[in-house]
Amino acid sequence: MAAVCKPGGQLILLQHGKASWGWLNHRLDDEAQAHFAKWGCWWNRDILQLVHEVKFVHANHGAVHDA
Repeated sequence: MAAVCKPGGQLILLQHGKASWGWLNHRLDDEAQAHFAKWGCWWNRDILQLVHEVKFVHANHGAVHDA
């Protein structure tokens, strides 16, 4: 990312990941493999954990849910 981001710039991640509700996470986990096989993405990742693992400095985060 350093090659394409300006120094001091921002990288905005828009990603779907684990839900706030346990029952929904179980459903996502149960269907994750089939979803990946069809669409090529994993919908049950813990996004903040991934950000911390790569030591990415983040200013804020939030969740938006369509209702």
